[in-house]
Amino acid sequence: MCFLLKNLGALRLGLTTLVVVSLFAVPPPHTPAELFWPEIIPTLIAPAVAPLLFMVVALDLMMSRVMAAGEDEETRRRMRFISWWNLALIAALLALWAPFFAESLARPGG
Repeated sequence: MCFLLKNLGALRLGLTTLVVVSLFAVPPPHTPAELFWPEIIPTLIAPAVAPLLFMVVALDLMMSRVMAAGEDEETRRRMRFISWWNLALIAALLALWAPFFAESLARPGG
């Protein structure tokens, strides 16, 4: 844990936590939207937050690549680790959320 906190930082670790929580909230296909607590979380809130998390992680990936340019070897190594970490988060988001969104967009009435 100290290694991750030192290399990622508190904000990236918080972002990672949000991504992992959203991965556990992927609803099964053909799940109708629920408007009552706590069923609202996987059916309405998580599908709205997942694309935002994807974009934030993608922007962090881009910024880690920018920050690595022109820095010393230790900083480049740290930024490379952060880049791979972000790519793993993006891959997990795509692997688990893409089928849900593909099914939702393919369904008549959206």
